[in-house]
Amino acid sequence: MSSRLDNPQTLHIRCGSDIKDALLQAGFVGHFLEFSDPYCQGPVQDLTSEELIQLRTPFIAQAYGLDEAEVQNKTQQSYNGLAKYDSWQRVVLWFEHDSYDQLILAYLLAYFHRQHLLGEKQIIPIEMICIDKMTGVEPFWGLGQLGPEQLTTLWQEERRPVTVRQLIMGEKVWRALCSKTVEPLEALISEGTDSLPLMKGALQRHVQELPNEKNGLSLTQTLILRLLEQQDDLTVGKLFGRYMREVEPLPWLGDLMFWSIIKELESAIDPLISVVRGDAQGSDDWPTFVVSITATGHDVLKGERDYRSLMSAPRWIGGICIQPKE
Repeated sequence: MSSRLDNPQTLHIRCGSDIKDALLQAGFVGHFLEFSDPYCQGPVQDLTSEELIQLRTPFIAQAYGLDEAEVQNKTQQSYNGLAKYDSWQRVVLWFEHDSYDQLILAYLLAYFHRQHLLGEKQIIPIEMICIDKMTGVEPFWGLGQLGPEQLTTLWQEERRPVTVRQLIMGEKVWRALCSKTVEPLEALISEGTDSLPLMKGALQRHVQELPNEKNGLSLTQTLILRLLEQQDDLTVGKLFGRYMREVEPLPWLGDLMFWSIIKELESAIDPLISVVRGDAQGSDDWPTFVVSITATGHDVLKGERDYRSLMSAPRWIGGICIQPKE
C-alpha cells in the first residue's frame, strides 16, 4: 500500500493530531506535523513567528486553562517544524471547511507565499486535501471522523497541487484577519475566494463572532444563551453537545474553546450565566459543571442590555480588539 501513498520524505501538516494514527494505520510513512494555533480565537497580528508565539502563548494558556510553559513549548515546536519544511521533498496540507481549519490554512499559505517571494529557500512541492463533505459520513464535521481507508481515498482522489493563486489568496486572507477593522474581511467575503472555495464560508462565520449591534453578543454567545433559555441547568458537556449538533451552522469549536466562551459569559461584571461546580475537585471537571442563564442573560438576549458594557476584559477577534463599553 505504501507505494501508492507517500514516502518518508513527505511532511503532512494538520491543525491537530486527530488523523495521525489513522494515517499510520493506512500505511502512510511520512512525517506528521501538528500546527494547531487557533487563530479563530484571541489576538492575531501580522508578526514574525517568534513574535506571534509570544503574542499567542499567554492567550492560549489563560483562555484554555493550560500551563503556559507547556503551551510555549508545543507552540514553539509547531512553528519550528514549519520553518524546516524545505528539508522535506513534499508538503501535504490536510484541512476541512470550518473557520478553525481555514484560518490556519490561510496562515500556512501566506507563510509559504512569503518564503517563495523571498527566494531564500528551495521551492518544495506543496499539495492540499481540503474538503467539506465525505461520502457516507453525515453529518461531516471534519477529517477526524475518518478512518484509514477514507483517508487513503482522499489521498488518491482529492489531493491537488497548491497553486500560486491559492498562495496569494492565503496571503490576502491572513492580512485581512490581522487587520484592526472588519472591512478587509468583508471585502474578501464580497469579492469571493474562488481559488480557495471553502474560505468564504469560514470567513463569514468568523465575522459573526464580532458583536452584533442589538446586544453586543457574538453568534456563539447568542446561540449558547438561547439553548439555556430552552433548557436550563445543563451540564457544560451536554450544552456543548447540543450546541454542536443542533444550532451551530458551521462547527468550529473544540471543547476547551467552548469552555473559554462559557467562562467569558460567567466572568462578566454582571454574569450572563451561572456555573455551579458542585463537588468537582478541579478545573478539568468542567464538563460536569451545571450552567444556567441569569436574569442578566435574559435581558441581554432581549436587547435590553449591551454585553459590551458588562465585559470584564477586552475580547479579540483576529486583529480586532473589542473593548468594554462604558
